[in-house]
Amino acid sequence: MELNNCLNEIKIRLSKNFKIQEKVKMFDESIDLYGYWTEEFGRTLLGKDKIIDKYECNEHCIVKSVENLSDDNLNDFFNYLKRCCKDLVCPHIEHKTTYITGILLVSRGGIHDTLIKKVMKLKYTKNYRYSLFGWSVVRIMVIDLENGKSYYNKAAGELEEKLKFIS
Repeated sequence: MELNNCLNEIKIRLSKNFKIQEKVKMFDESIDLYGYWTEEFGRTLLGKDKIIDKYECNEHCIVKSVENLSDDNLNDFFNYLKRCCKDLVCPHIEHKTTYITGILLVSRGGIHDTLIKKVMKLKYTKNYRYSLFGWSVVRIMVIDLENGKSYYNKAAGELEEKLKFIS
């Protein structure tokens, strides 16, 4: 699949729920697509005005393209996603969870087996005040556009079904 077609397809799928920005510069890094979603949930008792508790869930989706995937590219992108946990998440008493989802599009060269294994082992979770203020999780997916395959860590397993159009 061609890079521009893939970016357009991801944009179409994300635009149903996310606020989308294209060609963004975030924290000194050029990003092809950035999407943000937030939702507040609450329980009420005896009417809409009597709120027992409420919580919010957020997701930041960051799509970046590279020509070839190397160990350095992968490490830099994963460290960037971990930095986004610190800079984008604002934990408070009603914050429950924030997903930082990174999609790395590789346009050429295929992906080496050692890098595939490394992607599958990557994980990062940050708890805020012993989880009283929620937590954030980094999900990463690497898509090989040349071969039409995708690789992801355990936290991003549910993304495979949503981005199945690439295969």
